[in-house]
Amino acid sequence: DVFPPHQQGQVRAQLAATLNGVVCQTLVKRASGSGRAVATEVMMATPAIANLIREGKTYQIPSAMQTGARHGMMLLNDALEKLVKAETVEPMEAYDRSIDKEEMAKKLKLLGFDVEAHQAAVTAKPLPAMASAPARPAGEVPKDNGAWVVKPKEPPKPQEVAPPNNPPGVQWRRPNG
Repeated sequence: DVFPPHQQGQVRAQLAATLNGVVCQTLVKRASGSGRAVATEVMMATPAIANLIREGKTYQIPSAMQTGARHGMMLLNDALEKLVKAETVEPMEAYDRSIDKEEMAKKLKLLGFDVEAHQAAVTAKPLPAMASAPARPAGEVPKDNGAWVVKPKEPPKPQEVAPPNNPPGVQWRRPNG
């Protein structure tokens, strides 16, 4: 919440009054392997959507978008489902790009693709001996969604250091800090 609590109602009312719509697009790898396809989510500011924004019930917006399909609204999962049906994208690519994974898994299951079974089969397969992992940027580690994040570096540990003319039996330590 960016705005102080006493201003949030006013900001929601202003947003509900001025918003016309929102379009969100993402590019998805084509099943053919060449190029990308666009998946689009569209929300129009209907009176129902504006009311949900004013009342702070934004968690209900996806349901209102589904019922508002006649106004041109479409959820990202619905767009991804259309691309899978048209065999433009692979089911797992659509699942990976989905925001609501549970709902997308249900949609894919109705199309005859079981996400859980696919994931279990993929994790059960041993990697080939010469399999190459995707190029990893230096100092980065993979996240659950396949993206790379920078791993914080650990501070260097103090080391015992001796100057070039170290007297016998004297140990020198590098000062901390």
